[in-house]
Amino acid sequence: MENGGGIDEFLRAANRDIRRDSAAAGRVQAMTIHKSKGLGFDVVLLSIDDRERMDVAQGGVLLVGKNAAGRPEWVIRRPDTAVVSSDATLARALEIERCDSAYEGLCLLYVALTRAKRELRIFCGLPPSSDERLSPVGLVRAAASRAGAEEGLPWKHG
Repeated sequence: MENGGGIDEFLRAANRDIRRDSAAAGRVQAMTIHKSKGLGFDVVLLSIDDRERMDVAQGGVLLVGKNAAGRPEWVIRRPDTAVVSSDATLARALEIERCDSAYEGLCLLYVALTRAKRELRIFCGLPPSSDERLSPVGLVRAAASRAGAEEGLPWKHG
């Protein structure tokens, strides 16, 4: 679009220049999990190094109280941990935040693990010693070792 050709020229140029992400055959692509959503690949090499618990509240400076439908009812500056734990309403808001964070982490992990059509190779380190089932690394390692033992799937660790 040159010399301010107007909205019609802009729309024509934009429609000509559409680029779609695809899982094209014969191409190696490195992408984020979010970018891979909706795509399928013959082989996926997935590196998971997140050893943090998935249920850690990520709320930042604000604490949000939600109603039963999940809609915000109130927002306050996040009080100290001692204050939050001593008040049932604040403690419940923090628990909901932790549950939301865990759910989002599981959804992200699901997308990552379901992109492969034929082969999925996962590279991950050791999980943390405490609450390892609540980290992506611990969850994947536990599931893979269990499935490998029960279903004879290839599972190597070391």
